[in-house]
Amino acid sequence: MLKNKINALLLASVMAMFAACSDEDPKPEPPIVGPIPPLDTIVPPPVDTIFPVDFNFISLNKTGNSGDGVSSISYIKKDGTILLDYFKETNGEQIADRLNSATQIEDKLYIVQNNHWTSNNIQVLDPNTLKRLTKFEFNKDLKPYDLEHLGGDSVVVVGLEFNKEINLLIGNLKAEEFIQRSFNTDFFLSRALKIGNKLIVGGPTYQKDGQFFDSKLAIFDINNISNDGMRIIHDQMNLFNSNADFLVDKNGKIWFIANKENTLICFCLDPETEKIVKAVSLPTSISPHNELSYTLDNTGSTLYIRSHKAFFTIDIDNPTTPDDPVYEYRTTVAQLSDLKITKEGTLLVINEIKSSQFKGSKILEFKPSTTAAWTITKEYELPHTIASSIYVAKYEK
Repeated sequence: MLKNKINALLLASVMAMFAACSDEDPKPEPPIVGPIPPLDTIVPPPVDTIFPVDFNFISLNKTGNSGDGVSSISYIKKDGTILLDYFKETNGEQIADRLNSATQIEDKLYIVQNNHWTSNNIQVLDPNTLKRLTKFEFNKDLKPYDLEHLGGDSVVVVGLEFNKEINLLIGNLKAEEFIQRSFNTDFFLSRALKIGNKLIVGGPTYQKDGQFFDSKLAIFDINNISNDGMRIIHDQMNLFNSNADFLVDKNGKIWFIANKENTLICFCLDPETEKIVKAVSLPTSISPHNELSYTLDNTGSTLYIRSHKAFFTIDIDNPTTPDDPVYEYRTTVAQLSDLKITKEGTLLVINEIKSSQFKGSKILEFKPSTTAAWTITKEYELPHTIASSIYVAKYEK
C-alpha cells in the first residue's frame, strides 16, 4: 500500500513538472502548409543552354539544275557582314551538294547532308569559323534529312532508307561508333521534334518502286525509341514537303501544315494526349503546288505562313481560316522560299533573283506589323548563289 502511494506521488510530481515546463516554454505549433505539389511542378524543366555564336543566320546553298551556283554555306554575321562561301574559305574545299538542314547543339553546328546515295553524312562544324571538326558518314545506309538533340550526347537522325534497312537511328556524338541503334519505321521520315519526354516524327508523300505512298505521324517515348514503342497518331498524314517543321507554341502544342487530298491543313497536336486537337483549312488561294513555309513568332502566339509571295497569319488562341493575306511581296519577278524569324522578331525570306541571266539570291528581312504596312528593313545580297534554306542562330525566346 505504501509503495503504491509513493508511485502515485512520483507520477503526479513528474506530470506537474512537465506542465510547468509547458507553461513556461511552450513549443511552437508546426506551420500549416498546403498539399505538396507534384514533383514536376517544383523542379523546372531543363533549359536549352544558348551558346553565343558569331552569326545571325546562315544560308545553305545549292547547285542549280543548269549548273548555276555551287553548294556552299553563306555566313551572315551579327553586324551584317556576309561571308559568301565561308566553308570553302575555312576548309579549303567546296562542300558537297544537297545541304538539307542545320542544327546547333551546345557549341557545335551540325549540317545534315544527303546527296543521291553518294555523300550522306553529318558535318560537325565550329559555328564561329565553320571549320570541320569531324564527319559522321552514312554512305548508302541512310539518306538523312533531319537531326534532333535528345539530350546529353544523344541525337536522333531521320531520313530515307536504302535497301529497306534503316530510316531512323540513335547516335552518340561522343562515342567512337556514332550509330548506337537503328531501325526502319516503314514510312518516310523527314522531320523529328523532341518535346518533353517524347519524340514526334513525320514526313511527306514519298515514292517507292514507281508508286506514291502516304507517310504517317508517329510518337515515341524518349526512353523507348523503337518499332515496339512507336505509336501511330495518324496513319495518313503527309507533311507539306520534306522541309516542313514541327513548331511548339506558347501552350506547348505542336503545329504543322500537311497536304490532305490536295487541300492544305494546319494541324495542332497535343503531345500529352497524343491527339490532333485543331485542324484549320488554309484558303483555296494557297495552292499546294506553290512553295510554302511557316514559322511562329517569338511569343508562340502567331503563326506566319508564306505561300509564294503572299503572307498569312493564324492566331493560335483563335485559329480560323485566314481570309486574305496580311502582306504581299509585289515584285513581279521573284521566286521566294523559306521563312524564318529572328531574335528581333523580323522575318527572313529567300528571293532567287530572276532575270535573263543568273544573278544569285537575296535574303529579304521584313518587319511584320498588325497596324501598318510591312516594310523591308534589309536585303542581303548573295551573288552567284542559289540559297535553299536559312538557319537562324539559337536565341532565348
